Amino acid sequence: MVLALRAYDSQRGAQYPSAPADNVITNNVIAYPGVSCTQPNCDSAGLRSSQHAPGSTCCGYLASFNFTRNIILVDHANNTQLYMPWSGGFNNMTMTNNTYWNAANSNVTSWPFYGTSSVGGLYPWTKWHVTMGKDNGSVTADPLFANVSATTPPFLAVNGKDLGRLQAASPAFATGFQPRNFSEAGVRAVPVPFALARSFSDYMVLQRDSPATVVWGVGTVGVQVVTASTAFTQVLVTTVGLDGVWRQTLPAVAASHTPHNFTFTPSSGEAVKPMKFVTYGDVYVCSGQSNMVRARAPVIADAGG
Repeated sequence: MVLALRAYDSQRGAQYPSAPADNVITNNVIAYPGVSCTQPNCDSAGLRSSQHAPGSTCCGYLASFNFTRNIILVDHANNTQLYMPWSGGFNNMTMTNNTYWNAANSNVTSWPFYGTSSVGGLYPWTKWHVTMGKDNGSVTADPLFANVSATTPPFLAVNGKDLGRLQAASPAFATGFQPRNFSEAGVRAVPVPFALARSFSDYMVLQRDSPATVVWGVGTVGVQVVTASTAFTQVLVTTVGLDGVWRQTLPAVAASHTPHNFTFTPSSGEAVKPMKFVTYGDVYVCSGQSNMVRARAPVIADAGG
């Protein structure tokens, strides 16, 4: 299933359903695919189907899809909206409520609407729509993309038009096309409960005199985290990054038996995370196998304790 995809300047058919069955392709803008082409076997069409003829051993015959509420915009007078290598390439395809336009040729009756290389032909919209009964509810009209605005960053600016926005009078609205808000696209902040990493806890020891000690945790992207401690006078501020992790480098603190308290306060209003009774000293990281295990009693006895 393809939802709200914008395809632009592809070298072959911008949408290329081949073998899978029951594809749903809806609410797409397929704009300016490929280069100018005068041959019926040209792939520079908005939609290319590789469905094979019935009885073919090739998997392509299994292809089927529902193509609805899409916009196909080509910009070369000779380019087709649809292309199929075989005459039955769209037999299993349901196509309704689409908007088709050729920016280089406003005379719809002269369009080579679809082409098929198996019989070497280019065919008009009237044969496709009237004779064959395809694309009920579809229109051949300029979709009226909005002009690029100085105040609204365009999704994709081409020839002064924003391919992410339609004018209010766009005929695509009558087919049921639904523009998307592209500020919602891509990586977005997903709410993540604010937390301090489990590596940090009460009664722990932090390395003395180190300017590279980093405390970290997780939270929602963009949330600010304020770190305060009785170990130093500075109030430290950091932000949860795009990876959902916040990191705070602590200032160097001398060794001391005096325990210190820390607080980590998120700007999201979530609960403050405390870290209590923390001391500074030398931290050693040891590793090994079972020979690392040694009870304290023999050590004390060896020391004469």
